[in-house]
Amino acid sequence: MREPELTLLESIKGSPWRRLLREALAELGSKQRVANRLGVSRPYVSRVMSGDIDPPPQAFIDRVIYRLEVVQCPHTFQQQPRGECRGALQPAPTHNPFRLALWQACQTCTHKPEKE
Repeated sequence: MREPELTLLESIKGSPWRRLLREALAELGSKQRVANRLGVSRPYVSRVMSGDIDPPPQAFIDRVIYRLEVVQCPHTFQQQPRGECRGALQPAPTHNPFRLALWQACQTCTHKPEKE
C-alpha cells in the first residue's frame, strides 16, 4: 500500500491518520460514533487518542485512512471514503454496465490502492 504524501503542515502537526481521527471526532461529536464508523470499540479509540496505545497497529492506521479519508472520484465526481476504492482490486463486474465502466476508470485512477 502506498503511503499518502505528507504536506509540510501535516508533518509539523502529526501524521495524516491522526488528523483524520481528530477531524472525525470534531465532525461526529463523540468517540463512540468514531468507533462505530471504524468498527472498533470506544475504549480503543480513546486509548489511541490519549496516547496509551502509541504507536497503534498498522491495521488500525489503515482502517482510519480507508474509512475516514474522503477522496473525490474522478469518474462519478462524488466524494467517497477511500475504502470504496478497494473495488478496483476486485474482478471486473461484467453483470452491470455502470459498475464495469466505474471499474475500468478505477484501473487508471490515482486513488487506486496497491495490491496487498
